[in-house]
Order: sequence, then structure tokens, then C-alpha cells
Amino acid sequence: MRGRLVISLVLMATSCGSVDLPRRPHVVVVLASGLGQGDLGAYNAASQLATPHLDELAAEGLRFADAHATSTRADASRRSLVSGRYPWRSTTVDDGHPAGLDELMELAGYELIPDTTDLAAFERRLSTPSTADTRPIFWRLRLDRDRLSPLPPEGLPLVTRFGRHAEYALRVDHTLGQVLDLLSARGLAPTTMVVFASDRSATWSHHEVQRLGHDANNGWRGPSESNYEAGHRIPLLMRWPGVIEPGSVCDQTVSLTDLYATFEDLFWPTPTRARHQRRDGVSLLPILRRDDLDLPLREATIHHAPGQGFAIRVANWKFVSSPRDGARGWLFDLDEDPAELRDESAEYPEIAERLRLRLSRETPSAGALGDSGPVPAANSVSPW
Repeated sequence: MRGRLVISLVLMATSCGSVDLPRRPHVVVVLASGLGQGDLGAYNAASQLATPHLDELAAEGLRFADAHATSTRADASRRSLVSGRYPWRSTTVDDGHPAGLDELMELAGYELIPDTTDLAAFERRLSTPSTADTRPIFWRLRLDRDRLSPLPPEGLPLVTRFGRHAEYALRVDHTLGQVLDLLSARGLAPTTMVVFASDRSATWSHHEVQRLGHDANNGWRGPSESNYEAGHRIPLLMRWPGVIEPGSVCDQTVSLTDLYATFEDLFWPTPTRARHQRRDGVSLLPILRRDDLDLPLREATIHHAPGQGFAIRVANWKFVSSPRDGARGWLFDLDEDPAELRDESAEYPEIAERLRLRLSRETPSAGALGDSGPVPAANSVSPW
């Protein structure tokens, strides 16, 4: 019955019993900025962009269909990835545990590779006796626009048609391909976990979809600065040979905060109560082990759009707060209304109130973050 706040059964498509995990693989985390799900052929068969290396990574690993950034701001979302916490929370927790992802991996015995897109420097680092042969490596690579490999010549026609966004997407794909080729050339690919994500969705309007025929955010509603789905849906891919079944898809709702929690559970000693209390992320280990999951991993997922307030997702229900009036908000049933066109708060006031109260407990006041802009009512505006 739709009037109940029911957690539906969400299973990974390839879930078929647990598998043993290797102790410490090499780990490479590649983070793009402003790449939408619809840019990748692996998410969008109608994508007008060519992303062969991203599509290959998805085909060889796991694609998360329901992955989310924590904020529409790239820097805030990146903080969530490296801390495992929502960006509006304090990250200075002195409880004797690692303060960030780099520190966590270093204490776990990993050789940290500098954040660089200089692949020649990376290869030289791998050639040193202390690297790769005796210690696993951890490379966190941020693909900012000014740090990417040059655009391959075959991409020029797409850039001419689709502009700077296409140029960035093609260069991200090309750079990722070089990273994957380097891992293969060094013989590290079979023992390396590769994670690819974007820190926010694509800045791509409905008018560009209509004019150019390319939907960078894969049909989800809203601009990238909003709390609607297009504001925080992101691509997230993971490859781990021998563990992740090639071509698998996960429908669980996941957040960038979950990557820290996953690495913490994989590479750190037995979790303590204090560690679990200080993180907002949920470990993805049950998915990687292919456990039979009876319930979603995440109870709730929260997003922030500066100037637009917050949104909270629990199962199929999503509540978008009003930054001007904390008592107001819009309730959407994403199972029945994925386009977020029908406000259900009047029909299901108990669910709306429950989510509003949960959101108020988990987030600061609108004034504390400068959220004062209006959010248009769902039934009074176009989908975009």
C-alpha cells in the first residue's frame, strides 16, 4: 500500500551467495566533476558522447544505478568522499581514528600515490622497489578540467556539436583509459580495485536536451543546482577482478559517503562503536560479497543544494524541504513518480511529517547555511 512507509526489497542483480574477499588489493579512486549518468553509454544507450573506457569499466565490473552525491557543490561532495560524513558536519573528530581517506589507507599499510595526472610520474613511482611489489598502492586521482590528457582527435566533431561539456567528458574517458592501460601494462590490473565516480551531476539544461538531443542527466528532473534527482544522481562504477562479477548492476541507493565506510571496513581492524557513530556512510561490503540482502543498506540518504535546502530519501519516498519555511516541503513517491511531478504531501501528511522531522534532526537550520532561495512547487512548474 502506497500510504505506508515501506522499505521495499532491493537486491543486487547478481546476488547469488557470499564470496571471499582478497585482503588488500591495490586501490585506484578516480573522481570526475560534473559528469552526469546520461553522459555514459553504460547508463544511457542513447548518449551522444563516446565513452568507451568508462563503458568498458562498467562492463568489467559493477554499475551503481542509484548513486548520489551529497551536495550540488563539488568541493562539499568531495569532502564527503574522503571523510565518510555529510559535508555540513564537522570533520574534526578526535576519537583516535583516521581523519580522512588518505590517512586511513596509509595507516592500513598502503603506499600513497600523489594526486597527479602525470602518468609518466606515476609509472616511475610504480617502478621503485618499495611500491607495488611489497606494499599495496592507493591512488586517489581527481580529474579537474586543467589536469586531463589532451582530447583525442576523433573527439573533435563531438566537441564542435556539444561544446565544453562534451570536451570534458571525452577527456575524462581518455584519461581513464590511459590509467587502465598503465595498470594493465604493469601487471596490476588483476589485483587492483578501480572506483570511478563524479562529485556532482552535469550542468545540462532541458533546453540543451531538446536542442542537441543529448541528456547528460539521463532524464531525471531538475537543474544540477537543485535537490531534484538531476541535482545529485551521479555515475559510480567499481571494478575488482575476481570479486565483482563483470557486467553486474546494483539498484541499492548509495552515497559518496559509502566509499569511506567501505574502505574502512575492508582495510581497518574490527569496527568499534565510536567509528560507526561518527560516519554517515554505509559499508558496501555486503554488495561486494554478493550477500543475500533482505533490506536496503541505507535507511536514509540526504542531499544539500546551497540556496535550496535539503532533501531526504527513505525507500521510495523523497521529501524536499523548503528553505524559507521549515514546516513546508514536497513529497514524492519515486516508484510511482520518478519525474517528481506530483507533490504527495497532502495525501500522505504523516509520511511527509516523519521525513521532515528526520531531516530537521540530521541537518542544520537553513539560515546556518545561507539557504534562503525558493523551491518551486512541484505541481506548478515544468519538469525542468
